[in-house]
Amino acid sequence: MTKDRPMALRFDRVPTPPSAEDDRDGFVEAPDGDMAPLRDDGRYETQERFLRIYRALEERLWGAVEGAEAVRKACPIFIQDAGINSDCAVDRLTFERFLNEFSDLPERNRLLYARDCEHLVDSAQTCTREIATLLEQFYRLLNGERFFPDIEGLPDGVRMSSSPAATLLVATLGTIFIRLHSLLDYLTKLAFEAENLKEDFATYPKLASSSKKFGDRRHLRMNGTPGTFFEANELVSEIELVRNRLIHDGMLDDRSKVFERIENGKVTERFVLWPDRTDGRFDRYVNRTLFYGGEDKINLRLPAFVQAFGERQRATLEAIHQELS
Repeated sequence: MTKDRPMALRFDRVPTPPSAEDDRDGFVEAPDGDMAPLRDDGRYETQERFLRIYRALEERLWGAVEGAEAVRKACPIFIQDAGINSDCAVDRLTFERFLNEFSDLPERNRLLYARDCEHLVDSAQTCTREIATLLEQFYRLLNGERFFPDIEGLPDGVRMSSSPAATLLVATLGTIFIRLHSLLDYLTKLAFEAENLKEDFATYPKLASSSKKFGDRRHLRMNGTPGTFFEANELVSEIELVRNRLIHDGMLDDRSKVFERIENGKVTERFVLWPDRTDGRFDRYVNRTLFYGGEDKINLRLPAFVQAFGERQRATLEAIHQELS
């Protein structure tokens, strides 16, 4: 990559220069090292949906955004950050002592609960950014790493690498699916809280969503809403399948691998294979669950997969916003 001529990171091979006539997708690396998709991936629209939820929460809990800001400015910092993030290095016992010392603070319990609700939104936002960054990193590695020391003199064909670079690439891919499932959990929690928002602040209320996971979505009033994660769809089925395999049952191959295709002495394609699936399950014969007859190159369809995820995420955020409104 050069500052004078940024290269596009492609879904199928080594980087190539972008052009106005190029109709292929990819990412471009700016001179400062940041990555940006060549096509709009909806990330700014997603962030706007999060902001709308922030505002709706404030209006529901405080009556007006201005009122919330006035109370926040007068509250101690530990109310906002202790027990939530590393900006406030306070242990649990000190936090409890501080709460007792500020028992007469106006709206103390409402402040605590409001910050907990905001933290749900923060977590979903952070997870969304992580997924975008991991996706970009996956293609940075696919395009930029040397998986083999040299190709000079090698015959045309396909070869396989299990190098440390290949291990990092496949681990990044697995982490994307794990974080996609994490986001399903976060959005389910946010939906539960929206449907059960607290109104009594005589004591510090526990979040209604504190023990909820994506598997509890069937108890939501908005469960089954078309276009959201809360209706049955193949996208979520694959995320759950892959995540559960990685967490509970092992890897998606016997070892991390990247394949390279060589034509006329040049690398023309790189790809990672994904196991065959039928009806939402990995194809199985007795103990064998890793078949690759379909030659599913996950690197080719991963961006469209994440794009479709983003569309359902925005629909889910809109359903949550409507519940709050």
